[in-house]
Amino acid sequence: MSNNPIGVCVVGYGYWSPKLIRNIQENPKLTLIAICEKDLSRHDRIRGEQPNIEILQHYRDAFSRDDIHAVVIATIPSSHYRIAKMALEQGKHVLVEKPLTLSVDEGAELLRLSEKKGLVLMVDHTFLYNPAIQILTNLVRKGELGKINSIESVRVNLGLFQRDTNVVWDLAPHDFSILLSLISERPTHVSVIGSKTVIHPKQVQAQESVAHIMLHYSSGLIAHVHVSWISPTKVRQLTVIGSDKVAVFDQLAENQLMVYDQGVYPNEEEGESGPLFIYKTGDPYSIEYDRSGEDLARMILDFANSISTKGAPTSSSRLGLEVVALLQASDRSMQKGGTKTPVKYRNTHSSRNWDYLHFLKNMILSILGK
Repeated sequence: MSNNPIGVCVVGYGYWSPKLIRNIQENPKLTLIAICEKDLSRHDRIRGEQPNIEILQHYRDAFSRDDIHAVVIATIPSSHYRIAKMALEQGKHVLVEKPLTLSVDEGAELLRLSEKKGLVLMVDHTFLYNPAIQILTNLVRKGELGKINSIESVRVNLGLFQRDTNVVWDLAPHDFSILLSLISERPTHVSVIGSKTVIHPKQVQAQESVAHIMLHYSSGLIAHVHVSWISPTKVRQLTVIGSDKVAVFDQLAENQLMVYDQGVYPNEEEGESGPLFIYKTGDPYSIEYDRSGEDLARMILDFANSISTKGAPTSSSRLGLEVVALLQASDRSMQKGGTKTPVKYRNTHSSRNWDYLHFLKNMILSILGK
C-alpha cells in the first residue's frame, strides 16, 4: 500500500453509519470514496449530509473499483456474511459492524478467506478502544485485583428493537468482547434465560428483548451479563470482583473507572462463635486517564494502521469469531430454557497471544497520545 490515503466505501446508511463516516473523514490515512445504500429513499438524506460523496445503490459496483481498497459494512447482521465475503473475494479489506456473522461456520469461512488473501478483517467492537477498558484489562492481567472471583455486567435501556436479531445478538457483543479481552481464559459453557416481553403483531417470530446470561469458566469463574431493550433507565456498568480489590467501569459516570480496596477473607483466628469471614473496607479511588478523543476514532485508526502495516488489529476477526461462538451458544441455551450449553469456538485460539501483544501495544500508544 502506498502512502496515499486508503480509499474506503461504506455499505449501509443507518443509525451508526454517520458516526463511522465522520471518523473516516477525520482520519488523514483514509479517504471516503462512496456510500452504498440500496434504499433509494435514503439517498436524499445522504446527499444532504454528504454532498460531495458518490452514492451507489449496489455495493458490488464499489467492490469492482480499483480506487476502493477497504469496505466498512454497517448493515443488518444477517447481511454481514454475504457482503463481507464478496468484498474479500474482490480483494478489499473489511471492517464489519458487530457481530461478525450470525454463525461460527460463516465467520470461520470469512477468517480463512481473509488470511488466504492477506487482507484485514476486523470487527467494530468499539469498547476495546476505550482507555478505561484498556486500563482495567491491564489491572486484571497484572493481578492487581487479585484472583478474579466473579464479573457482573449490566447493559440495559429503553432500546431500539431490531428486526432480525434478539437483544443478546444486539447488545451482548459489547460485553463478550470486553470479557474476552479482560482475561485469557475463555468461557466453556453458557446458561441463558431470555424473555419475549414485547411482541409486535406483524412479526412472524418475536425476538427476546431481555436476557440474563451466565458464562461458566473451567476455573470456576462465573460472569453474569444482563441485557435489556425495555429498561426505563440506561445502565452501562461492568464490575470485576477480585480477591483483593473490586473495579467498576461505569460508562455514564463522571469517574468512569473506580477501584474499591475491598475484599472478603475467611476468618481463621476466631473460635466457632466468631464471624466466618473478615472484611477489608478500604476507600475507593478513581483512576485518571486521558479522556480526549473518541473510541470510534481510535478504532478507525487501528483499521487504517492494520492495513498499512499488515498487522493484527486489536478487534481482530479471531476475537470477533469467539464473540460469535458465545452468541451462538447463548442462543442455543436460550431456546432450551437456560440449559447449560457448551461453547464451540472452532479453533479460534491460535493467535490469542499475538492479539494480546497487539492490544498492549495499542494501549501504550493510547496512553502516550499517539
